[in-house]
Amino acid sequence: MHWPSNSPDLNPIEHLWSHIKRELHHQYPDTWQLKGSPDTIRSILKEHIHKIWWDIGSTVLERLIESMPHRVCAVLDARGNVTVY
Repeated sequence: MHWPSNSPDLNPIEHLWSHIKRELHHQYPDTWQLKGSPDTIRSILKEHIHKIWWDIGSTVLERLIESMPHRVCAVLDARGNVTVY
């Protein structure tokens, strides 16, 4: 199969990062207001992201896996150009 170079549409981790970002803003809506030193803020964010990462359920992962054939078809149909993913 011809694999488009640098295609984020086919990179599952990009979609996991998107999930983490959504969950971060959903679970910790005050994230953008964190105060303190850069190290303090980094530590708080690391803790939040770590919790979200380990709470990713099998449903999220299964949906991601099940979406891959559709993603591949969309990329092929778009001839490597932008897709809805």
